Amino acid sequence: MITFNDQLQPITLKACYEKDKLPAAVVKEHGVATFISELKTIFLFFKNPEQHCKYTLKRVLGKFLFKNKHSLNIDVISFRPVAACPTLRTVTETALFFDHSLFSLKTKSKSKSKSPTINLIYDETMAGGCDVKPSPNPTTPMELKRMTANELFELSKIKMEYVALARD
Repeated sequence: MITFNDQLQPITLKACYEKDKLPAAVVKEHGVATFISELKTIFLFFKNPEQHCKYTLKRVLGKFLFKNKHSLNIDVISFRPVAACPTLRTVTETALFFDHSLFSLKTKSKSKSKSPTINLIYDETMAGGCDVKPSPNPTTPMELKRMTANELFELSKIKMEYVALARD
């Protein structure tokens, strides 16, 4: 289950970069996640964030979320240097994409384990507003206004529901 600025989970996922001051135990390889138990934080390392785009963010975050078995918070603001413009939308859509259980025709299924809760933490005051700007040539009323983070989350949620239906 994916939530937005809801109940905090015990573990937090943060993006980290070479220029950041990091604990010595963090593995500094691109796309590698390191859990520091004292901080209750998982650091997802990105090398040279200036050279990456939202597709790199989707790929790295997707690999992590596909294998994830724990409920956690995702600090969306920490991913900004990787994909500066569409960060909230990219993280939301990636989390929702990997939260959907895959369709299977098997008659005997394994015990259905409860999917982990992922809480997206996004503070608009820290981010300087939502990272979606109105388009220069608006075609729909939705594009005429600047969206809040909650509106963007709900819009991404609807979009990914349709994607999940198409996958099944």
